[in-house]
Amino acid sequence: MQDFPNAEKRKLRGERAARERDVEAANLAAQRTGVQREIALAWLELYFAQQMRTPLVELVGELQLQLDTVSAAIAAGRQTTGDALALRGAAVVAQDRVIEQDRSIERARYALAAWLREEASRPLAGPPDTARFYHPPTALLANLHEHPDQRVYAEREALDARGFRPTDP
Repeated sequence: MQDFPNAEKRKLRGERAARERDVEAANLAAQRTGVQREIALAWLELYFAQQMRTPLVELVGELQLQLDTVSAAIAAGRQTTGDALALRGAAVVAQDRVIEQDRSIERARYALAAWLREEASRPLAGPPDTARFYHPPTALLANLHEHPDQRVYAEREALDARGFRPTDP
C-alpha cells in the first residue's frame, strides 16, 4: 500500500489546484464587477428620480398660482367654471405625481441602501459625464478577453483543456 502519492500525482494535483484557484479568482472578479454595476444602477436610479421631482414641484407651484387667480378670472369673464374645475383637477393630479415621485425616490434610496447601508443617506454627488465615451470601440474589441465573464470562461476552458473537471460546476 502506498502512503504518499508519487511526484507526478502531486504535480498534477498542484496544477489542478492552481487552475481551480484561477477559476475562482475569475469568478470573484466577475462578481465584484456585477456588484459595482448594480450599485451604479441603483445610484443612477436615485439620481434621476430626484431630478424628475424638481419640475413636478415647479408645475404644482405654477398650477397653484393659477388657482389663486382663477376666481378673479371667472369674475372678469376670462375663464369659465369648467376651466376652473379642469385647473383644480390638473393641480390635484400634479400633486399626486409629486407624491408618487417621492415614493420612487424612497424606493431608489432603499435599493441603494441595500448595497451601501448608511452611506446611501448622504447627498448624491453630480452625475458622471455620460456624453463622452472614454474607450474607443477598437480598444473595447481588442480587450474583450479581459471582460470578467470572459475571463471566467477562459479559465474554465484552460482547466478543462488539461483534463481537469471543476469540482463545482
